[in-house]
Amino acid sequence: MLLRTAEVESEASAVVEMMAHPLWQQRPVVQSQRVVELDRIGCPGLCGQRVLLMMLEETLAPDT
Repeated sequence: MLLRTAEVESEASAVVEMMAHPLWQQRPVVQSQRVVELDRIGCPGLCGQRVLLMMLEETLAPDT
């Protein structure tokens, strides 16, 4: 899981740089294309925390 936001300009370039790094490419989750990106700022306040928790639960739930 990768928490990121488009709201922070320098973060986008840092994520691109990180994803291009050979160590990132060696991660099993990356190799199996199972990286899930969630907006870390797009869920403000208590309502936002609940939305983020729901997205995390959906992401981590076993496939049925």
